[in-house]
Amino acid sequence: ERGPLFLTCRDTMTGFYEPFGFRRVGSGEMTPYFRRLIRIFGTVVRLIHAGSGPVVMKRENQGQTVGK
Repeated sequence: ERGPLFLTCRDTMTGFYEPFGFRRVGSGEMTPYFRRLIRIFGTVVRLIHAGSGPVVMKRENQGQTVGK
């Protein structure tokens, strides 16, 4: 991937993605799509799984091409 790469996951899974260069981001760094997604699904997930919710993580371009 040449640009930044975003992903969504449950807040309990952030430690899995951090070794791959991802970091949790706040709403100021999210695209409008992810802000809407977190607002909508965050409410639903928190109702189902108390104390757990979705987060957005981001990895900046690392200048590497996988498989080449």
